[in-house]
Amino acid sequence: MVRFLPIRKQVQFLSLLLAAALANPMHAQTVEELKLGYLCNLCDPSNNFTWTAKLALDDRVKEINAKGGIQGVKVRVIPYDTKDVSSNVVVGARKLIEQDHVDCIIGPQSSAGASGLGTIAEAAKVPIFATTASGPLVTQTKDGRIKPYMFRACYTDSYQATILADFAFKDLGKRKAAFIFGNDYPYPATILKYFEAEFTKLGGQVVAKEGFSYGTEDFKPKLSSVAKAEPDCLVIATGEVKDVSRSVQQAESMGLKFQYLGPDGWAVNDLLSMAGKQLEGSYLISGFNTEDPRFADFNAHFKQAHNLKCDVGAYYTLDALMAMEFAVGASLKKTGKMDPMAMREALETIKDVPVVTGRLTIDPTTHDPYDPHINIVAVKDGKWQTVKTYHPE
Repeated sequence: MVRFLPIRKQVQFLSLLLAAALANPMHAQTVEELKLGYLCNLCDPSNNFTWTAKLALDDRVKEINAKGGIQGVKVRVIPYDTKDVSSNVVVGARKLIEQDHVDCIIGPQSSAGASGLGTIAEAAKVPIFATTASGPLVTQTKDGRIKPYMFRACYTDSYQATILADFAFKDLGKRKAAFIFGNDYPYPATILKYFEAEFTKLGGQVVAKEGFSYGTEDFKPKLSSVAKAEPDCLVIATGEVKDVSRSVQQAESMGLKFQYLGPDGWAVNDLLSMAGKQLEGSYLISGFNTEDPRFADFNAHFKQAHNLKCDVGAYYTLDALMAMEFAVGASLKKTGKMDPMAMREALETIKDVPVVTGRLTIDPTTHDPYDPHINIVAVKDGKWQTVKTYHPE
């Protein structure tokens, strides 16, 4: 069983680690500030998943600066609002690098946007640490080459889809799955691809696949078509919780009952209030359950400060920030400045660095977290409840 320090203890320990292992005041005198670019969707204040991440980032940066910075170097966040448009991520990255001259970038949250940043990061030699971007092309090219300046804080879509299929077949005893999935961006299609591969390998069958476009409001034709295939579970693969809410509510109005399954795009607290009782008894993938007692202290302070409930996106954003803190400290010690190659080397070789979600080790062959655990979370009594935790073999 994995043991975790409480979050505030982890933050304190990281600060001590950086101070003890990386302290070098003479180097720090040569650097005025760390310019930290931040790519995130900030256009919709009602989207708690993105806003809690930004607020958590700002809180942590204030703490860093209040303690004198990283080896005396203060941190300045330069945000860029991607407005939830994938093409804006590339535009934002170029602006942050070419006009704002940032030293490193955290974000984005989406795989579609992050997948296009590898060439830009490599050409400019600016490390980018994605937060919840779980697509396979975030850190690697189609032919399997590592994108040297791209890293991520979360697990991959191929991993989570495989786990969801395994749980559906082995734990729930399902044999006939159906899919309703967003067909105009990579995330849902990747979930479908790897779920189907694992589910059929185990002996199951995907009996229906209904794609829909972004902004769809009427899911009844899709649900009617799916119901004709008589599946024993329905995966709603989307990163938009409005899609999930509309689907389950319209299914109920049609008198249809399904065992619902979802990827981690469901893991947004707003979904519980939006979908209500229609999601009771469903299961989803999540890196972390926000109801986990080990997050209680952090969540309480966050709620008191911002009157918002914290989301998984905030945890991963802080993981990315703490990884960058470590890399900056290593660079200052080694070169006396924010040297991009030194920072990249430090990120690639991170091992057991304390972060919000536990301890972070980056696999140098993938630039993904090594041995990330993943949870199956149930919706029970209108709350998240972890029912099973997987670890890679």
